[in-house]
Amino acid sequence: NHDLTCDAEWYSHHWKDWHGEQQSSLKVAKMLQAAGFQVLPGDGELLHVAGLGIYGSPAQPRQPKARKEMAFGRRRGKELKEEWSRIPPRGVDLLLTHSPPATVLDSAAYTGETIGCEELLKAVERVRPLVHVFGHAHHGYGVHSTKWTHFINAANSQGKRGEGGRVNPPVVFDVFPR
Repeated sequence: NHDLTCDAEWYSHHWKDWHGEQQSSLKVAKMLQAAGFQVLPGDGELLHVAGLGIYGSPAQPRQPKARKEMAFGRRRGKELKEEWSRIPPRGVDLLLTHSPPATVLDSAAYTGETIGCEELLKAVERVRPLVHVFGHAHHGYGVHSTKWTHFINAANSQGKRGEGGRVNPPVVFDVFPR
């Protein structure tokens, strides 16, 4: 949700809420690729890297109306159910999402509420990836494992939007193809 320019359609309508001048979504993507980052297309494509099936999506539940709207927001319920139905039913070893599934490492300490996505939890239970990595819920940083999936909340900031400069250490893990 912080990679605002990468959600090109959303950004074209909301850039003034965040930036003094409009940035080019295409230039930002090219800059990331030139720096060696793999920019996931976000269109439901399963990538294969080193024998691993990797699926990623920046989608997240839309922010409450009291907060400024952010990129990649989808309405809870039908919109998010549709988003997560794009995850292939087989072959996903590593699932990368911005937000956590409901009830899994999804605590937002500064509000006391859980902010995970119910529809994402259903999708993870259906797909059963080996590892599901996400962030967004800064206070939920850590690891939780079930019979099928290792969940990793790799949120780097300890505070709200990095306030105070406190950061969590990087999470390093190994995952091997099935």
